Amino acid sequence: MTSPDPAADDNHDDEEQPPEEDSALIPAMLIAYAAYRTYRGAHDSAPSGWRQVALALGLQGLIGAALALVAVRAIDWQRRQAGRSGDELWSGMERGVTAGVNAGLQRVAEALIWTDDQVPDGHAPKTKDDNSTGAPALLPTVSNPPALLAQMTATAVVNAAIFTTADAAGWAKKTWRSQEDARVRDTHRVLDRTTVPLAAPFVSPSGAKLRFPGDPRAPLAEVANCRCYLRMSRR
Repeated sequence: MTSPDPAADDNHDDEEQPPEEDSALIPAMLIAYAAYRTYRGAHDSAPSGWRQVALALGLQGLIGAALALVAVRAIDWQRRQAGRSGDELWSGMERGVTAGVNAGLQRVAEALIWTDDQVPDGHAPKTKDDNSTGAPALLPTVSNPPALLAQMTATAVVNAAIFTTADAAGWAKKTWRSQEDARVRDTHRVLDRTTVPLAAPFVSPSGAKLRFPGDPRAPLAEVANCRCYLRMSRR
């Protein structure tokens, strides 16, 4: 794993963070769950794979606009943080929004698949929080879906959009930033302020490789409840 690079974050101690989008996405999460429950009421089984679920429910049409707005706001934040060089990012905005929407659709569709995996006796699967002082984080469920899923989706959309926009603009490096509070899991506390080349993954102490916080390709234990975010560098 690449060592933290203090010089990369010399001016970030009082930095502005990306806009919080959790509450804004809760209506979209409720729409997605309602669509899934309606679908499952009419079918004996659910499609396999998140892409199939998203297609069967028409998630792009149902919640795509909400996800795109979150992605646009994240890219605009990124552009403002970069100052004059931020104008370069406009060239990658379309790719960034598309990546953000796709990451959000994957996160939501996978949560709907998890719903089918819930054990009837109430022993729902849990994901490790890694904060020894906190309780394990429950997966989203039909009975209580909005807050956790909205947070997980927002993290995925924001960071996928920021990462892809910078990549399209030819920027060079990325830095992992945590919230630096007691809720941060141990693995992400280690990653905090770590800078790597844009194409390289962040390697968690768990062994997981993440392109960005909330990466939908990463294990659930590394993304549930994650509130971390990226800072990008031109060189």
